[in-house]
Amino acid sequence: MNVIEQCPEDSKIISVARSHFHLLQKTDEFKKGLEKGLTFELACADPQKITPYLTKVSLLYDHDIESALTDLRELLKWAIKTKPKGTIELRYHGTDLYDSAIIFTSEGGEEKLVWDLSFGRGLTQKRVIILNTGYQLGEDLKSRYTTIYNNATPQIRYANGEIELNEFDWEFI
Repeated sequence: MNVIEQCPEDSKIISVARSHFHLLQKTDEFKKGLEKGLTFELACADPQKITPYLTKVSLLYDHDIESALTDLRELLKWAIKTKPKGTIELRYHGTDLYDSAIIFTSEGGEEKLVWDLSFGRGLTQKRVIILNTGYQLGEDLKSRYTTIYNNATPQIRYANGEIELNEFDWEFI
């Protein structure tokens, strides 16, 4: 969650992952980011496309995504009530990922990429590498993950103090 603290106001964080299970549990950090005016562009696997093979090989379960969506829904309830200036959008992708990435601008203005390689379900089974997107590997990974995000299907979007898109048909009363 240091990424949110490092990002300058009104900047963007792109995160492409399998479920966002661990990330969306950090609602207090997301609230701080939304209050700062950050734009969160999130993409996770479409739970309808999770096959038994994918579950066996990558240890991705549809309930991981369901749990992340529950956390997102609670965050959006808070956002509708308090109207922070930031934006958050969630999209579904259909890519079989064994890793994830977060792309952000650091305090110094450099764009960085956090590459999370997963070797199991627990946090201790993850390996995290931070790269500058101005160098070849960081540039290549940024291209891969922004392509996945840009081709993912938008599901829900909060901006300008309201829900602008709601493919989930969630009610926020």
